[in-house]
This record gives sequence, C-alpha cells and structure tokens, in this order.
Amino acid sequence: GRLDRLLYVPLPSPDGRAAIAEATCRTLPLGEDANVQEVVRGSACEGFSGADVAAMVKEACLCALREQMNNEAHENKESDDAEPVPPLVCRSHFVAAAACIAPSVSAADKRRYDALARRLRQSRGAVAAAAEDGGVEGVSAP
Repeated sequence: GRLDRLLYVPLPSPDGRAAIAEATCRTLPLGEDANVQEVVRGSACEGFSGADVAAMVKEACLCALREQMNNEAHENKESDDAEPVPPLVCRSHFVAAAACIAPSVSAADKRRYDALARRLRQSRGAVAAAAEDGGVEGVSAP
C-alpha cells in the first residue's frame, strides 16, 4: 500500500543515540569499561541515525572478534577441546567502530530535511487555521 501521510523523523539526540545503543547492546558480552552510551553521546557519533548506531555496535562486535582471533592465533593454544569463549566488547572496540562508521545522513541532507519539516509544520498550521475558519471543505480543525 501507499502511505497517505508524510512523516518527518529527526535524527536522534545524544540521549536518543544512547538509548538505541543500550537496547542494541542488551544481549552482548560487554567488558567492564564498555560505556557505549558515553561513546555515542560524543562528537564521533554526531549525526548518526538509529541504523548508524546499530551498525557501529555490530562493527564493535566484529572488532572484538578479530582481536580475539588474532590473540588466539599468536598464543598457539595446545587444546582445541576447550569451549570457545565469546569475546568481550570493550570501550576501545566501540571507539574504533565509531571512527569507521560514517553518518548515513549528510549535514546537507539534514539541513534539507529540517527545512522540509519546517515547511510541513507551517502548511499544517495553515490548513488547520483555514479549517477553523471554514475555508477548507472537508477538513475539520484538530
């Protein structure tokens, strides 16, 4: 089907990014220093969408896994019978991931979306005012 409404969903605030990161990390094995909320509130994640935050968390997991695999390759473990231990995702992994993920919405796109949102609010206000005055047929005031 088609949507008959145009919705503007702004980029999340720093606190919004922190909430998204917290939800995304809920089931991950985190290191003691893994303060992902601090990382996503920082300037490295400015302009990140919710999808960008989720991508950053996935990249941090991959960083932790690569690090563990490199460490195990250098240690030449004697016993391959040991149960594999999932790597802990630490602050350094989140910082590295934030550095390699770029925001999916450019600053220019954000300005255009913000301008569109202002125009939508203005036009919605004009339609509501006209409806209150009886000037728009079939449209009732909110």
